[in-house]
Amino acid sequence: MLKFRCDCFIKKRSGRVDKVHFKDATLGSGEGGNIVFAIVETGGKQYNVRKGTVLRVEKIEVAEGDQVVLDKVLAVNSDGEFQVGAPYVSGAQVTARVLRQGKAKKILVFKYKPKKNYRRRKGHRQLFTELMVEEISLGQQDEPVAAAE
Repeated sequence: MLKFRCDCFIKKRSGRVDKVHFKDATLGSGEGGNIVFAIVETGGKQYNVRKGTVLRVEKIEVAEGDQVVLDKVLAVNSDGEFQVGAPYVSGAQVTARVLRQGKAKKILVFKYKPKKNYRRRKGHRQLFTELMVEEISLGQQDEPVAAAE
């Protein structure tokens, strides 16, 4: 059985990737062998995704059931090879299907100024799009050049 747990994020400085930080990363080997995951950026946030991952992202104007291609891939791990882009991995993309559009739970915004009888209460529900990752692809791979004998 393949076990995988990896919470990671990428720290960027001036548009270039500075470091990839892993928290409690444990990679277990088992049947199947290759562990494929990608770190994608959408809506100003970074998400660690694998095939079958369901995630909520900021609202994308797409109908339910349609496919979305996320091409801002910051890093990809495939067959034990970890690629980090500068700022994005060229040719890599994540294909996802839109499961639903919705609104998150209501949060309460309360403004208060002491001793001035100023109180304002307002609610907010953030719009989101729920995606399911179907495929992580690296695009066209260049053939390695054979060494001259």
